[in-house]
Amino acid sequence: MTNTFPRPGRALLSFLLPAVVGLLLASPAGAAVVDPQLATATRSGAGPWQVIVTFHGSGAPTDAHLTILNEAGIARGVLLQALPIAGVIATSGQVAELANRPEVRSVWLNRRLRYDLDAATAATGVDRVRQDAGLTQRNGGIPVNGRGVTIMVNDSGVDAAHPDLSHVVANAMGHLNLNDVSNLLPVTYVEGVPNTDIGGGHGTHVLSIAGGTGAASGGAFEGVAPAADLAGFGSGATLAILNVLGGFDYALRNRERLGIRVVNNSWGDTADTGDFNPDDPVNVATKALNDQGVVIVFSAGNAGPNPGTISGNYKKAPWVICVASSNEQRVLANSSSRGVKDKTVVVTGSDGTVYVSEDRPTVTAPGVSILAARASGGTLTPALSFPPWYASASGTSMAAPHVAGIVALLLDANPSLTPAQVKAILEDTADLMSGYEAWEVGAGFVNAYDAVTAAFDAVAPVRTKKCNNRKKCVNGVVPRVTVAVIDSAINPYHEFFNAGGGPYAERPPSSVTPEVLAAFGIDESHILRLTRTGNFAADYAADAAIWNSIRPGELYWFAGTNIIAVSFVPGTRPILPDDAADTHGVGTSSAVLRANPDAIVLFVEGIDAAAETFTFAHPEVDIVTTSYGPIGSIPLPEHLTSSYTGVVRNGKLHFGAADNSPSTAMQDATAGPWWSIGIAGFEEGSSEGRQVLSGSFPDFVGDFYQEMPYCHDCESGLESHAGTSFATPRSAGTMSKILLEVRRALGHAGGIRDVGGTPVMAQGATRTITNWELRRALEEAAYYPAVVDYDPVQGVTDQSVPVLDPTPWTQVGWGAITPDPEHRVIDEALAQLGLRGAPTRFKDYGACLFQTTIIQSRHAYWDNLIVTSESWMQGYDPYIYCGP
Repeated sequence: MTNTFPRPGRALLSFLLPAVVGLLLASPAGAAVVDPQLATATRSGAGPWQVIVTFHGSGAPTDAHLTILNEAGIARGVLLQALPIAGVIATSGQVAELANRPEVRSVWLNRRLRYDLDAATAATGVDRVRQDAGLTQRNGGIPVNGRGVTIMVNDSGVDAAHPDLSHVVANAMGHLNLNDVSNLLPVTYVEGVPNTDIGGGHGTHVLSIAGGTGAASGGAFEGVAPAADLAGFGSGATLAILNVLGGFDYALRNRERLGIRVVNNSWGDTADTGDFNPDDPVNVATKALNDQGVVIVFSAGNAGPNPGTISGNYKKAPWVICVASSNEQRVLANSSSRGVKDKTVVVTGSDGTVYVSEDRPTVTAPGVSILAARASGGTLTPALSFPPWYASASGTSMAAPHVAGIVALLLDANPSLTPAQVKAILEDTADLMSGYEAWEVGAGFVNAYDAVTAAFDAVAPVRTKKCNNRKKCVNGVVPRVTVAVIDSAINPYHEFFNAGGGPYAERPPSSVTPEVLAAFGIDESHILRLTRTGNFAADYAADAAIWNSIRPGELYWFAGTNIIAVSFVPGTRPILPDDAADTHGVGTSSAVLRANPDAIVLFVEGIDAAAETFTFAHPEVDIVTTSYGPIGSIPLPEHLTSSYTGVVRNGKLHFGAADNSPSTAMQDATAGPWWSIGIAGFEEGSSEGRQVLSGSFPDFVGDFYQEMPYCHDCESGLESHAGTSFATPRSAGTMSKILLEVRRALGHAGGIRDVGGTPVMAQGATRTITNWELRRALEEAAYYPAVVDYDPVQGVTDQSVPVLDPTPWTQVGWGAITPDPEHRVIDEALAQLGLRGAPTRFKDYGACLFQTTIIQSRHAYWDNLIVTSESWMQGYDPYIYCGP
């Protein structure tokens, strides 16, 4: 296999840097956002209508806002106490007038809502939390049971006279019926009502799941967080948007007084299944509470099993937790509402804020046949056990308070957690649910024990969202690493790159998060959802519109994979191989992901200056791997365009393939520059010898023979191929795994940062790590194969020779790189950086002297001999040489 390609004559293409294209939900500039249902209603008649007016800003409506309402002729309504919202009676003409006022953010119809109604503590791990002596010790000798946290239900109300709910600290009525008001005045709430549950018992049942004591059953039906303080807000049997806004307003107004940290919402609107709308008054309210440290939990709804049935756009807000329902055996309830597969939406609100929203639940919890408290006079059927105190009910209404209670446990364990950290921990520690995808169950079945353990360990502030159930996050931070592969083409239809295939047999690709899409500027129109039935020809034909929409220089994400792609030299079809001779990039990309399935691959189609400049300049790229160059490493007065800038100025790492011949690597345009990392071949797992047909004097060697997807028109199957072309991306993938672990250890989210003018690959509270430090650590961590491990029989087949112990560096440079745990390259590199144990592997004086001479020779060649080199006469040497 050579490092050349069948595309040498294609013209250079200019490229465009894509911008984040938001989904603008606002009306014309300066106007308010009008609820589509209200707009339809006003077109059909004059009204009057019950309308919710949300003003820009924060806090209760001001005198200026009251003047706006008066000037519009509005005389009846209520003004909330803590949110910039008023509920009013308005005609169609008044709605139009309000919508044209710049002070008004949105105008919404006060629509009707419905409650999501259709031994769980053991199934979720809550019992294990209570019984674990270690967790109790870490909690000051007190079991983790929600102490010090107040859970509020925004629901039908609460029967605080129930024995299980004796610890209700506040019970308020807020049934806001605009037809009952005659003036425009601030809302008043009635507190201290023993039983506010006039809606059939729904709220009482829900609250006892979250924090009931089980007193009426001798503890048998104890809730998740029985030591938490409880609060109820009764919106009444006739539920509408203004009622629940009253609950949020009450929580915000009384947050500090009552210690409210969690608000559960088991209700929704089956007519509101569209995209997240930041100007919806419910989203305005929950965002205000989130910003004050209050965790918002929603039920997903009971309109399943079809896709796109989550009952409320507000349940898709990036800051809320949306809960699906299953039984205790983790079988998803047929009625549980589903999201939309791989749907991510970038939304711009009327205030210019950009949000990234996913259409899916956050996690799943028990919601089938849940026994909990029954309100006196409630309509829920009494259970056979302990009548009339308990009732059995099903629905996501019951699943949501399970999670609300677990949130209270997390905040008991670590009161400093932010809502974003709580959500990240729940997702990161959830258990995968076999047979289901994220659009159905979110991150999986909630795991209280792992979540509480993670909460104790979380000390740093969160800097991004969502851990994607990898159980690899640190303090709620989601580290990532991006490897750019510049090559011929890739085949994202192949099962290797998708859930269930290759490295994703047990868990799906999950590294491309909404934050990654936003960082790369990928909006909904640049998310490609391919048809995959196993028949490539039929699927390709079905996706004709997708492939016809590809534009050069623009980034696209293949939904369900870790692949982002851009095309500069599209050939007969962009991104995909043109024919069987054009599949080289399929193999190189797979080599990266085989080494590190959690890497994000930015595939750059086009071996030309435009592709190289784009890649080495892109701020989200950490590592670049290239497997092409002149055959025989013929000395040419050039290297990859912008590679010096990318590595030396921009702080990246570049892995370049040495030739598939014994020619010296130092003058190779890809592997030779001193700032690049040259890779030659090694027979890992077979002869354990140095590949003869591979460049001499490299930095490292990597696996020469690999099994990989290597086809242009198939969706399955692997082939064996050889070459430094594949040793190089495997080595880059190994380094990406090291970098990812470094970022996890330091709590670094995002890509390369500028720290005082120096690009750093990872930054923690007390230290930074550069690309040169990573390279130095890898040099010490690489291992020298032993002569005794060489298999001469395999060596003849593989055309390899043993690595000689006295001077192995003359054959393999710093040594072999592999992600295989047996050789401990990754662990040793982390140890060299002081992040994992003590170092045990060091290169001796002979290796240091030899490799230093090689680097100095490469400096002399590229800095003083090659006039066209970017490093010509620069005299700058950031390379870290090995010490004595």
